[in-house]
Amino acid sequence: MQDVPQNQLVDEAQLALLPEAPPEPTEKPQAQDKPPIRFKAIRRDQLVLRPMDVERLLEADHLARAIWDLVGQCDLRPFHHDFKAVEGKAGRPPHAPHLLISLWLYSYAQGIAFGREIEERCKYDPAYLWLTGAEKVCAHSLNDFRTDYGEPLKHLFIQVLAVMEQEGLVDLQQVTQDGTKIGA
Repeated sequence: MQDVPQNQLVDEAQLALLPEAPPEPTEKPQAQDKPPIRFKAIRRDQLVLRPMDVERLLEADHLARAIWDLVGQCDLRPFHHDFKAVEGKAGRPPHAPHLLISLWLYSYAQGIAFGREIEERCKYDPAYLWLTGAEKVCAHSLNDFRTDYGEPLKHLFIQVLAVMEQEGLVDLQQVTQDGTKIGA
């Protein structure tokens, strides 16, 4: 049998060489006059292309939309001073502070405080897919942003948290932080 790379299209000649789906397990007939039961096969060895309407991933009143709108109303100029990417110059543009702040705020509201976990959720979670526009955001970018803008983020998060609590988007009944340091 011939292995076909997942990122290549398969022509009809190669398709004939691909392994067949494993035979379906059948149950023994319960009576001699009934044929064996047959189930639909599950094929996990295939590529699937599905269109995605990112805007329809979340309902209109979802928390991620509220956070996005709230962050969009904030003054984000303190987060723009260190970026080197400018129009007309080579280099890949960074993620907008609006996106990174929204990702961190939504993640904190979900009890997630790790860049790697946010990166993973950006691959499958509808709220994260909506926030990012189904684009990849790596943990390194998230963590660097949080480290580089620690003090401005702290002040912004306090303001946003106060507004979210007033609007009933979050409940501040119990807010704790465990700062215990334990040796590995």
